[in-house]
Amino acid sequence: MSFCCEVELADPVAPAGAHVGVDLGIANSLATSTGELLHLPVISEREWARIGVLQSVVNRREKGSRNRDKAKRRLARYRHKLVRRKRDAIHQLTSRLTGEHPVIVAEHLRVANMTRSAKGSVEEPGVNVAQKSGLNRSILDQCWGETRRQLAYKSAWRGGHFEVVAPKNTSRSCPACGTVADENRESQAVFCCVACGHEAHADINAARNILQLGLAKLGLEVPVRPAGGTPEGALPGLDACAGPVALKAPERPAPSRKTRPRGRATKASHQRRHHGDGLTPETPPSGRGGSCSRRP
Repeated sequence: MSFCCEVELADPVAPAGAHVGVDLGIANSLATSTGELLHLPVISEREWARIGVLQSVVNRREKGSRNRDKAKRRLARYRHKLVRRKRDAIHQLTSRLTGEHPVIVAEHLRVANMTRSAKGSVEEPGVNVAQKSGLNRSILDQCWGETRRQLAYKSAWRGGHFEVVAPKNTSRSCPACGTVADENRESQAVFCCVACGHEAHADINAARNILQLGLAKLGLEVPVRPAGGTPEGALPGLDACAGPVALKAPERPAPSRKTRPRGRATKASHQRRHHGDGLTPETPPSGRGGSCSRRP
C-alpha cells in the first residue's frame, strides 16, 4: 500500500555560488565552466565479460529448470549492482552541483535521435553499423537524460534554477571573440581560436559557451572574458575524481588464473603445517647438517 501527502516547506534559499554551465560528453561525462572534468563510472571490459559469462550460464541451463532460474537471478543481481553504482554516482554529482550553484545551464540533447539505429532497411542498408552501435552504447551509458532530470528537480528543491539551451555551435564557438569555425576545435580535447588565439580545454570551452547562452536567455549578466582567453595552466583542478566526491570506481587488477588444487595439500602448505612459525626450511647445500634460514 502506498499513499501521498502534502507537506508545507519554507521557501528554499538559493545557494550563494557562481552560475555554472555544464557540457555532457562521452570522454568526459560532464565538464563545467569552472574548469572541472567529472567522470561517471561506466561498465568496463572486465564487467562486460562477466555479464557474458553469466548469460552463457543461463543459456546452458535447461529451460524451466530451477538451475536456470538461479542463473537468471544471479545475472539480474549483477546487472542491478552496476545500475545502483551508476545511480549513486549521478546522485552525488547532481547533489553537489545543485548545492553549490544557483543557476545551472545544460545543453538540450535529443538522446533518442542521437542513438537511433543505423541498420537501415533491406533496400537501403546502413553503413558503419557496428561503429554506430558502439557509439550508441557509449552515449546511453553516460545517462544524459537522467542527469538532466536530477539537476532539474534538485535545483527547484534548493531554490535554484535549471535551464537548457540549444547545443548548436557550442563546441565550435570562441567565448572570447565569438568566432565560429570548425578549425577552432583541433581535437577532442584542444580548442584554439583561429581569430584571437584563445586556448582552452574543448569541453570546458563548450561549457562556458553554454553558460553564456543560458544567462542571455534568462536575462542575467553575461561574464565578459578578455581577448585571448584564460591560459590552460590557470584553470583549477581538471580531475574531479580527486576531490571530495569520487565518482569513478578504481580499476581492480584481473584475478590470476593460477588456482591451488583442491583435496590435497601443496608442498608449501605441508611445510607450514610442520613449521608453525610460518618459516620454510632451506635444504642444506651438501653433506650433513645445515641451517634453517628465514626467507624475506
